[in-house]
Amino acid sequence: MKLGSKFLFLIITLLVFCGCGYSDDKIEFLYLPNDITLLPNENFQTRVVLQNNGRKTIEWIQVRFQVPGGISIIKPFREVEMIHPGGRRSFVFNITVKNETLGGEKRIVFWAESEGTILSEKHSFNITVEGNQNTLTTTIATTDLEDTTTTLSNEKIEQRKKERRTTYFAIGFVVLFIFLVVRRLSS
Repeated sequence: MKLGSKFLFLIITLLVFCGCGYSDDKIEFLYLPNDITLLPNENFQTRVVLQNNGRKTIEWIQVRFQVPGGISIIKPFREVEMIHPGGRRSFVFNITVKNETLGGEKRIVFWAESEGTILSEKHSFNITVEGNQNTLTTTIATTDLEDTTTTLSNEKIEQRKKERRTTYFAIGFVVLFIFLVVRRLSS
């Protein structure tokens, strides 16, 4: 096998490998929960909205959570059938602080996943648990969804798109440069 063919095979293998697994630009969260303060045994409802920025339809998608002790999350709709390119889906979920939870700040991390592959950046929000559970009465409260979400501005979305384009251009330039060097060496 010629030197040029070996390098070309290596470049193709690297491109295929880099295109698999984690993808940070397929799914974008358009609405994110704000930090909140809750009492033990309090219930809170919020939502996230996902947008498919990829080129393919995603058949099954989940919003996965990393939850600290004392907090439980109930997701009535864990999955949706599909999200077409450019399409959006909303996930509503309930956060419950268990009665025995001690006060302090708790961080919840969440991301979008499909069949074991992470499709988005990981995001987080904080829950501050107030009070001492021995002196509290049971409180159940549901807050309007509009007050619990943050909308990403169009400027921020455009900035992320520009960053992606710049990254793709840089990768393409490096691949072209390597290809030209290999071609020069093999001739």
